Order: sequence, then structure tokens, then C-alpha cells
Amino acid sequence: MRFWRVAIATAWVALSLAGAARAGSLSLVGQLDPGNAQYDAFLFTFTLSAPDAVSIQSWGYGGTSGAPGGTNAAGNPIAAGGFDPYVTLFAGSGPGATFVASSDDGSCPPGTIADALCGDPTLTVPLAAGTYTLAVSAFFNLSFAENLGSGTLGDGFVGLGSFGARTNTYAVDVSGNAVVLPTLLLGYAPNGITFGAQTVGVASGPLSVTVTNVGTGIVTLGSPAIGGTNAGDFSAGGSCGGTLLPGASCSVGVVFTPAATGARSATVALASNAANAPIVFAVGGMGTTDPVAIASLGASSLDFGSRGPNSSTQLPLVVTNTGGATLDVASVVLAGANPGEYSLADGCSGQAVPSASTCMIWVTFSPSAYGARTATATIASNASNSPTTVLLTGYVSAPRAEAIPAVGLAGLLLLSTLLATSGGIARRCSRNDSETRIG
Repeated sequence: MRFWRVAIATAWVALSLAGAARAGSLSLVGQLDPGNAQYDAFLFTFTLSAPDAVSIQSWGYGGTSGAPGGTNAAGNPIAAGGFDPYVTLFAGSGPGATFVASSDDGSCPPGTIADALCGDPTLTVPLAAGTYTLAVSAFFNLSFAENLGSGTLGDGFVGLGSFGARTNTYAVDVSGNAVVLPTLLLGYAPNGITFGAQTVGVASGPLSVTVTNVGTGIVTLGSPAIGGTNAGDFSAGGSCGGTLLPGASCSVGVVFTPAATGARSATVALASNAANAPIVFAVGGMGTTDPVAIASLGASSLDFGSRGPNSSTQLPLVVTNTGGATLDVASVVLAGANPGEYSLADGCSGQAVPSASTCMIWVTFSPSAYGARTATATIASNASNSPTTVLLTGYVSAPRAEAIPAVGLAGLLLLSTLLATSGGIARRCSRNDSETRIG
């Protein structure tokens, strides 16, 4: 699976395979920009190891009420606030790919969508062995074929399929006996960073992008690199580097220090061995001579380490106003994959924090399941780096089964006799008062 530069990267992708040769399902959450923007389509490739009849089903959930969006055919959740996706299938990949088929019934067109799960008719196509590209785009994106051939992916319909800043939630099921989907895949959110006005020569607080391993294999990450027009105005760091386990997340933090007034822009790229590497997102901001509020965090992420199930651990998050104007904090909200396993003691919301002063948030991790458990805490304020997001990570290891030595029939008979007559066997541990008891 690969992404071209013009493809939106997903905020979340759940990849499930019902056996090595059965259906693959991709549940995608992303923001498709309106008009002929750089990120107005999501593309991924899959391969067929042999000729096969492939079935493609697209799902969307229209509406913004927050009502549950149901699930796709694989049982992956589709949240509210989605749209009716238009799906186009191409043979091959890259600019040389050729149009094969498309599907859209227009059941949830923009502007008239309701709170209801929408599913397009299943597109079933007999295909030869090889590589294929599937494009998910706005409603009635009919110019994909000609644009793909020229290497550009504008939707050709400015305003049609314009979703503003809303998250557009959708899913695609790809089913077939010979479908092969990759194991190394990264998702990230948001798909870009925009700073508010920032005082020239003064470093902002960080804004971050959360990167998640949404595949089934271990991904090796490189370091984030800055490029573009005003690369010198931005710096990148964070917790991404080394390896990333399936389901785990890291964050790329970006700091903006404008060298001049006006609009400033750059790009950040993160290399890896994932199928959609490198992931690239745009960053931008405005330089000003006025003082601004800056929300600087004591840590860009909070790692609770490895914990036992049903445990509870608390860590502090200190927010400092390092700007020259008062910091007005509106709210702190939990989101992400496992927000229910974290809770906040929020001492910042509703506070007016003067320059050089702080407020504090206590975050509690109370896991209820095994594996990587991640969430985000997002701070909304009047800061130049608002909204400010903190990645919350923790891991819960499954209990190990202890091997029981083989004692033979005679040993079992002896043990049962001892248990029956003494109520248990107690062995005093040397040099302390603890006991190991059987029975």
C-alpha cells in the first residue's frame, strides 16, 4: 500500500484480515479538503496474487449530531460526521494507472446528509493478478481518470464535495480470495498544522501530529525533517523515532519561530519502512510584531509505561504561558483511540494565565484492556499554538502462563493427600516474613 504526495493520510486505519486470503477491511477517518486542494483524495494500493473477482463496498455516515455511526461490513466503527464517499478503481499505480470502474449512489450528497449510515452498492469486478489502486474522494468526483493520467489529483469540482474543516468519516471493504494487503502502515492526524499569529523572533509552543501504527507489523521510524519555502522558521521533534509497535502512537511536535511578518510555510516529512512512507504534512503560520499568548507544555507526551490491568496511575501536565499576552484556556478534552481509560483533574479550563505563569492538569491512566492504550488531551485557548495536543500512551501486558512442573502420578497422589490433611502447604521464604502457599 502506498500513498502519492497528493493523497490524504488517514487519522485512523483499522486493518483486519479474516485469514491470509480473505477479506481485508480498511476503516478510514480523514479530512478531505474541498476543491482542487492537495489533500482532496485518499488512495491506497492492493495486490492480487491470482485472477479474482474483487468486491468493493464503500460506507459513510452522514450527519453531525454525534449519534453513533454504526459499523462497516468488517465490524469497524464509523463515527458520526462523515460523508458519502465516491470510490474509483484503477489498474496499476502512479500516474500510469488506468481507470477500471467506479461506484457511488449519491445517497448522502453534501448539504442534504442526515444522521444515517450510507452504503453504496457493492462494486464487484473480475480482475487479473497485479496491482490496483483504489481512490476514495468526494461525492461525484468524476474527473479522477483524466487527472490521474496527468499525475495531478484535483477533484475538478470546486465547491462540490466541500466539507470545510469537518472530519469526514468513511470506510472501504475490499474482499477477494487473492487480495493481499500490507502489514506496515502508518496513520496520522491532523493532516497539517496551522499556527496562529506568532511574534517575530519568539518561539511558539509546540503543535503536534499524532502518528499511529495502524498495521500489524513493527514499523521502524526515522527522524522528522523540515523542508519547503520557510523551513528555517520551523523546527520538529517529539517522540517519534526507533520502532513503533502495532496500535502504538508517537507524536511529531513542531515549533514556529517566524523570521519575518506575514505568512510563513514549510513541510514536515517522517521517513519509515511503512508502505505509505514518507508521511508528509504542511505547516504554516503568520509572523507579527504584537505580543501573543503561548501555551508551553512541560511534556509533549505523557508515557505511563507498562501497567497491570485495572491499575491506576497519575502524571502531571504543566501548562506555562511563555508569551507576552494573557493565556485564556477554554477547555481540555480527551479523544483518540482509548479516551475512556484516561481521566483529567483539570486546573486549567476557564483560567486566565498571566505571562510567565502556569496552570496544571493531572492525568490518570486506568486501563481496562491489554495492549497499547493511547489517547490525546487537547487544550483549546487563545494561544498562537492552539489547539495544543498532548499524546497519552500506556501499555498493558497480558499475564504470562506459568509452567507447572510434571510430577507424575505418585507426586499428584502425595500432593492431594497433603492438601486434604493439612489444608495447604506453606513454605517460609528465607530472611523475610512472606509466604508462598499452595492450597
